[in-house]
Amino acid sequence: MWGALTAAWGTVAIGCGASARTPPNLKPLDEPRARAVIDAAIRAAGLRPEPVPRRVTLNSGRAVAEDATIASTRYGVAYLTGREAQVLGRVAPARAPKNGDEGDELELIRGEGGAVTLILDAARYRYDQGPAHTVNVTTAENALRRDVDDYLVHVVKPDAVE
Repeated sequence: MWGALTAAWGTVAIGCGASARTPPNLKPLDEPRARAVIDAAIRAAGLRPEPVPRRVTLNSGRAVAEDATIASTRYGVAYLTGREAQVLGRVAPARAPKNGDEGDELELIRGEGGAVTLILDAARYRYDQGPAHTVNVTTAENALRRDVDDYLVHVVKPDAVE
């Protein structure tokens, strides 16, 4: 279950007599902040987000609410919070939450009418609210922006040129 994706941190002792590390207090970017990052990435690519994103119906009959729909295209982006993922059920393969990892594949789903939606799991874009700040909010936003940029460069723009 996507909502159950959390970092599991155990007690880790390094060397003799080292103290245990406490788990970071990681929180995903909230939806309004994620939408702002997504919209900014779309605009920076020379594209325009629609003022009102669409709902994409999947072959299973379930619908995904996109957080950003790219104007005059069949493409969009859905940022799924834990609650949304639970309501929707599994629409794409689960990925472990990681921040800033290179080489991860984009998760795309196809809907009716040829719609192609990038699925972004909010659990992948987390930052540390605690005093340690092991992952700051800028790092989480940059990871989100990188994934949207990759989608725009490798999926959306090549199709627009054809």
